Amino acid sequence: MGWWGRLGERVLPGAVRTALALMPRSLNPNLSLSLGRRNSGAGLVGLDIQPGYVAAVQADVNGSIVVRQAAGAPLPPDTIREGEVLDESLLSETLRQVFREGNLEKRVRIGVANQRTVLRVLELPPVSDRKELAAAVRFQAEDQIPMPLSNAVLDFQSLGTFDTPNGERQRVVVVAAQRDMVEKLLSAVRAAGLRPEGVDLSAFALIRSLYRADAESQGRVLYLNVGGLTNMAIAEGLECRFTRVVGGGLEAMAAEVAERRGIPLTEARALLAALDLRPAEPEPRPEPEAVEEDPELQELQERLAAEAQADADRDEEEDDEPEVDFHEGFGPPPEPEQIETWALAQGQGAADHAEDEDERERGEEEPDGAEGASAAGKSAAGRTAAARKAAAAKRTAAAKEAAAREAAVKEAAEEVADENADVRLVLENGIREIVGDVRNSLDFHRSQDGGGDVSSVVLSGPALAMPGFAEMLESDLGLSVRRQSINFDAGPLGGLSPHHLTIAAGLAAEEVHP
Repeated sequence: MGWWGRLGERVLPGAVRTALALMPRSLNPNLSLSLGRRNSGAGLVGLDIQPGYVAAVQADVNGSIVVRQAAGAPLPPDTIREGEVLDESLLSETLRQVFREGNLEKRVRIGVANQRTVLRVLELPPVSDRKELAAAVRFQAEDQIPMPLSNAVLDFQSLGTFDTPNGERQRVVVVAAQRDMVEKLLSAVRAAGLRPEGVDLSAFALIRSLYRADAESQGRVLYLNVGGLTNMAIAEGLECRFTRVVGGGLEAMAAEVAERRGIPLTEARALLAALDLRPAEPEPRPEPEAVEEDPELQELQERLAAEAQADADRDEEEDDEPEVDFHEGFGPPPEPEQIETWALAQGQGAADHAEDEDERERGEEEPDGAEGASAAGKSAAGRTAAARKAAAAKRTAAAKEAAAREAAVKEAAEEVADENADVRLVLENGIREIVGDVRNSLDFHRSQDGGGDVSSVVLSGPALAMPGFAEMLESDLGLSVRRQSINFDAGPLGGLSPHHLTIAAGLAAEEVHP
């Protein structure tokens, strides 16, 4: 963590357009702070230069920012790293192409976001004379700015006076940046044929771009722009209370993927952008195919069902017949002394009756066609068994085919997941690092005078296009995350999306009032 992360101080109201008034005149773009002044920046182009891409916007301001024209392009690898220019010539060439193809104005306001810029708020005795105030600010800055002032460019703006127990005091905001960083940036912009009209902290442009005067924006809101790097700002309304730049962003994640796989950075960016972090939903189980019924089998089944019903009805009728008295036809029981003689007579009668029944049954002839009916029944039963077996075989085959398709889909999904496992790991770890930095910043802000808790998080930048990014951020951070972007559908953006325009739009509009 650099000195910027260690020393994040509270940023007081206003959209600070950092003026580097103490730069050598050869590089000084004649800037000035513009706290509290409404100015649409008409004719100016907001220029956001981040690791991995540049975005340029012309906008109108009428209570809110309306993008009128925009252009952008990816940057070659190692052009910008952690917000600082590494290759001026590559940056200049890309800027020339973007402004030529986008037919944009040449007057630009540039955003700065890296760990070599700092903002401090000073409390001084009231001073009305500008020269005396400048001397007082420079004297105090020696102790407040964590860099040698000989290698720094800085400017200040008075925010007015306020009462304290020790009397009236004057609050002054001071912005400082390391000279060599600013010189490289302005040199590359000028080499592209552009005219720098101002330099702004990207965090303030972010707030101007996304603030909405609605219920969701009440209280303190954390604005988080995840693009080539991660820019965060805590604001209450349009007042920025805290700002910090985190070097890690999507470009750092893409660089790690490229190193792991040994592929060009452009391919790694595409892999990262295509990854879906949302949990995989189970594939719907395919319905087994319907087996066509055999008409002959259906007819036979219906006939067998009817015969079974008839048998059941017949059995029910037989159950309803009266019971036969065992003694019926044999007369009354004998007296005790005649039991033996009576039993012998009854036994002979029963035997004769049984013999008569056997003769009658042997004498009856089988009805004509009985043998044919029996054969037909056997044939029908065989056809029934065969048809049932065929239908079962069809159902089994359909079930096996559905299971095979399901297994193939699952296997393909697992192969894709395995192929992207390393990319997913890099992205998930990157989000966790961002969450860790955000938590540290929130803890620091909460511990400062005038600090407090934030009610929600507004996420913007290219990360919005990544499915599941906002959901994982919300889950790990434990705060409500809202997605917000700039609306623009007037034309192509050179391979970028409207999500890339958020900070550039805020740079194009110097001040937005609710």
